[in-house]
Amino acid sequence: MNNHTLTPKYLSIGEVFSNGKRYEIPAYQRDYSWRLEHWEDLWLDLEEAETSRKPHYMGSIVLVQKSHHLFQIIDGQQRLVTLSLLVISALRFLKKTEEEYLGTKEEGKRWTKLRDSLLGSQNPVSLRQEPRLFLNKRDNPFYESYLVNLKDPIVHKAALKGADKLLWEAIEFFEIKIKEKFSKISDLNLRAEKISAYLYDFFAVNVVFVVISVEDEVSAYAFFETLNARGVELTAGDLLKNYLLSVVSQAGESQICSALVRWDRIFNSIPSKESTAFLRHYLNSRMQLVRRDRVYKTIKESYKSPSEAFDLIEGLEKVSLIHLALDDPMPDFFNDPKVHESARRLKMYRVTQYRPLIFAAYNRLTFEETGAILKALDILSFRYHVICEKSTNKIEDIYNQIALNVFKNEYTSSRQVIAALKPLYVPDDEFVESFSKKEISSRSYPKLVRYILFEINRQMYQQTYSYENHSASIEHVLPENPDESWLKDFSSEKALNYTSRLGNYLLLEPKSNRECSNLSFNEKKEKYLLSEYKLTSELKYDEWTPSIIEERQRKLAKVATSIWKIEGL
Repeated sequence: MNNHTLTPKYLSIGEVFSNGKRYEIPAYQRDYSWRLEHWEDLWLDLEEAETSRKPHYMGSIVLVQKSHHLFQIIDGQQRLVTLSLLVISALRFLKKTEEEYLGTKEEGKRWTKLRDSLLGSQNPVSLRQEPRLFLNKRDNPFYESYLVNLKDPIVHKAALKGADKLLWEAIEFFEIKIKEKFSKISDLNLRAEKISAYLYDFFAVNVVFVVISVEDEVSAYAFFETLNARGVELTAGDLLKNYLLSVVSQAGESQICSALVRWDRIFNSIPSKESTAFLRHYLNSRMQLVRRDRVYKTIKESYKSPSEAFDLIEGLEKVSLIHLALDDPMPDFFNDPKVHESARRLKMYRVTQYRPLIFAAYNRLTFEETGAILKALDILSFRYHVICEKSTNKIEDIYNQIALNVFKNEYTSSRQVIAALKPLYVPDDEFVESFSKKEISSRSYPKLVRYILFEINRQMYQQTYSYENHSASIEHVLPENPDESWLKDFSSEKALNYTSRLGNYLLLEPKSNRECSNLSFNEKKEKYLLSEYKLTSELKYDEWTPSIIEERQRKLAKVATSIWKIEGL
């Protein structure tokens, strides 16, 4: 992508539609979908801008130039269409106003000149208005036949459906607002002048876009990915859908509806900001590692025929089930409670790099084998990510290679897959060393701290409480805000460092936890002895110092190796 293609221009809506430029919405872009809340927000923003006499910025629009005067709208269609509907509404009211005092003759009237500059010009043969903006193939017939020509639809509005209904409701909304704004001016000529000034001097000049032109759809997708990486959510997923539907259309119009319904069924449940990651995990479950900025290009290169596009949609449909189950783990999906618990913990660890492997296993192995792999990934991720915080540079490559072996049927059992995970399995000595020094904030990660403490309590004392359902509180032996009595053993700096050490945590009943607060260690011990949690009641120390926290945490680390362990690795 050449740098000059991403140079943004600040253009008013009047400049956007100037010099004979025409804009088309790709044939398979989503239909018009803005509703009352969007129209109201836009109108209020414009009213505020007019009052303050400042420009109103409408954000960015992303265009692909198809010819000298024709541009394809990749992002921004909803805003541009809505602005054109506002113009149409104002022109409808202006036309009625001018006809009241000048009759029906069109020549020389303000509304015809404004129509030509903001909407499009009249075809000299058909005498119909040819718009500067062409909507998608479903919306455009209604938009061009009626709205751009300032005509009411021939059917009653109650009979309108889908986007046609929304387009007409937007016209009605803005026409009411325009009437409220100008109908109090009784002098018809002055009213027409004020409406014209609103469109020509305010609207066309002060509604401003950042216009970004790119070379092609691939460049647009790369641009979206750059912005998405910075937290700006755009419509790269729509761009990909448009491409696949254009491929499917080669098989005939009847196939488009089927593909569209299936695509929307997949992605309506996946937030748009996560759609690229989902697509990437799918690709990496069956082909050599695809980097984030190559997702769209890879799909364009790999899925060129209608049958290939349907294969992709079918594959995505299948893995979307387990993708959603991993995002919001439900026991009904996993059947085995232990697999369900592993899925919940992987979500708690906030790791997703393993998903291409699970997608491949879900496609090629039995559900039971996939569950066994998921349980192993739970333990591996706890060691690798949670405790040791190891680099993720190589982990995707390893998962990708194992996923490929599963997809190619070179690994046909969970045992083979788990054995192949050995390079990612942190050895016991390294795990103990990291666990012995680990700090985890109970404020930032309360569920994770509870899980670790409950598991250690279960392993040491065979108490099988649930970390998710039991009422225990996390007790900091060294308080989070220690008073002077604690600072004789802990400097202020050490107190800060040791408060979140795993060796400083206990489980305690909520009432006792509140009562302990900043009590001295000896006073706390009296309450600890009464606790139902043996991890707490069996605490055998006469004092609480940095060295004792370290000693206790080393002991817990050795217990942890027997909990988070994959036999045979």
